[in-house]
Amino acid sequence: MIETFLDVYAFYHKTHRLQKSCLYKTFVNNLVCFVIFSADELEKIAYQTSQLNYHRYFILVGFESSKNARFISDTDSFIEIKEYDKNVSFLKRLILCYSLPNYENIALYTSNNIISLNDLQQLFHSLMNGEHTNKDYLISISRADFVFNSTSENVESVPVNQYGEIIARAMDGEMLSYEEMKISLIELLPERNLTLDESCGKMPFELQNIILEHNKKNYLTKTNVYYNKIKEHEECIMFFDLPSSVENFSFKICSIEGFEVYFRL
Repeated sequence: MIETFLDVYAFYHKTHRLQKSCLYKTFVNNLVCFVIFSADELEKIAYQTSQLNYHRYFILVGFESSKNARFISDTDSFIEIKEYDKNVSFLKRLILCYSLPNYENIALYTSNNIISLNDLQQLFHSLMNGEHTNKDYLISISRADFVFNSTSENVESVPVNQYGEIIARAMDGEMLSYEEMKISLIELLPERNLTLDESCGKMPFELQNIILEHNKKNYLTKTNVYYNKIKEHEECIMFFDLPSSVENFSFKICSIEGFEVYFRL
């Protein structure tokens, strides 16, 4: 684990900076950051976000950037670090230390499975009103707020040592909080590649992201996932945020917010 900024500096090779003329012309103060783990992922995300109206900052983990990488613009910035152990507080400090001070409002993608312009617009709008975004895959950073309120860093909502109890309650059919439901999903999803049906387009992005992260394990057997859609005679997983009457299921997970997840496997 990289623990100090001296360690970061040792692995910090180069950062592409904006030219002053460009900076003063555009007055851009919003920055979008991505954690990238390979050259292929860099090219993919650079292409997917090439039309964003925000400047981009790529945090490259374990590899060096290439001047020949496609879909890179003159306003993009890069920093290279040796490793990343899911420490979001470290990422925040890294970005604030090695980005230009004019970037007051910052969006940080900790996972690149789902990148939504609406998400980003809402994040920056909320920051203007003093409200933070803190999702599983996307968080907001305010430079001024971080400086003046750094001691009030959010603590884990659910301690890791409670995960076993939460999963046991889920298996017993007890009502869980939304955060507890997400923890249970991560642990209880089957060792299969989960195919999102078109109905899942309306599924909350945080739930979609859990499934997409799960699929990175490249399981061979495939199982379909549905949202607010009942399938009576198919091995599948069905998510609902509406009242449902599913029969013949292996087990289900329920949250007090009204979500139900039925497993028929």
